[in-house]
Amino acid sequence: MACAALLFLSCEFPFGPDPSDPDDPNDPDYPDYAVTESEIAYVKGKLALASTNGDSVSFYAAFGEFRPIPSSVKAHVLVLMYHQITDGSKRAAGRAVDYSEDSTAYQRTKSQFEADMAYLRDNGYIVIGFDDFLKIRRGMMTAPGEKMVIISFDDGWKSQYDHAFPVLKQFGYKASFALITSLVGNPSYTRYMDWNHVREMARYRNSKGEILFSFASHSTTHPDSGLVAGHSDIWALKGNVPQQDESAFQAYLKFLKYELLKSASDLYLRVPENRNAEMPLVLTLPKGMGSGHIELAAMAVQQGYDIIRTSDSRDSNDPDDGLGYYGAINVFSQTMYNQYKLPSVAIHNDTAIEDCVPKYFAYFK
Repeated sequence: MACAALLFLSCEFPFGPDPSDPDDPNDPDYPDYAVTESEIAYVKGKLALASTNGDSVSFYAAFGEFRPIPSSVKAHVLVLMYHQITDGSKRAAGRAVDYSEDSTAYQRTKSQFEADMAYLRDNGYIVIGFDDFLKIRRGMMTAPGEKMVIISFDDGWKSQYDHAFPVLKQFGYKASFALITSLVGNPSYTRYMDWNHVREMARYRNSKGEILFSFASHSTTHPDSGLVAGHSDIWALKGNVPQQDESAFQAYLKFLKYELLKSASDLYLRVPENRNAEMPLVLTLPKGMGSGHIELAAMAVQQGYDIIRTSDSRDSNDPDDGLGYYGAINVFSQTMYNQYKLPSVAIHNDTAIEDCVPKYFAYFK
């Protein structure tokens, strides 16, 4: 396991002494991104496990690590994925995600967001964190209810600090903020949070002294092609280790290691308030690309990640309990959607939360 596996398990710096300038991207305390022989062997081992499912590549065969729990255990969770939370004074034209301008489809106004949180509170939905999700899954915590929700934000927009942070404090709800770490504090991207914003949120505790806000990786640079990046097509492997040239395969793994380990290192080194042994390291996939990708998941595990949150919504082909599209996932699922392929529901500017959320839990009434 790479040294990054220690990121959130210790208060000691895994990469040497506390850096004198943690905001310097060239700080020598950051790790080497060269791919090790053990990492290459681990990825190929997962590919070999995946090949046991005939001619198709089975993500479950490679990453289905948990024993099944009786289906009578009701502990279902829905991840709500937000982006910008605006003041509602203006909306820009266009629906595509743009990392320098507003994206209308991915905006939610502060008043809409506040109404969303009130709806969850008033209708029996229990908000938990990714840390609670893992504790429940691992038998370390009893599920606090049958209908649980995780609130997750992408990109690290400053509007999340300005408008979502106060609302979440008001309701006392946990939330996870996935940062594109190369944009945090970048003077060319002033519409994103800086590290002081992040540290302030990380320091916040409720009246019980509990941590409410955690920080995930949305990769280092949010590459345009996601973390798949055209280097590998697992569905063409048909149960074999990579068919491409070995040097190209290793170059792809190095690309993944940089995107995953650099962002994890940024979170650890620059946000000391976020170092907590119980806080899982979460990856949210850029543009949702790479869900079920064997090499990507394997490298994430090697860099210390505990959860991969996708942009998937459940579909009719999901074998878990035979559910269709509108099923919230069972925390104990070990079929298509385990902790390295955790789906989420995008909340857009026109999403009616009172129509959307109940449908995902309707099967279990």
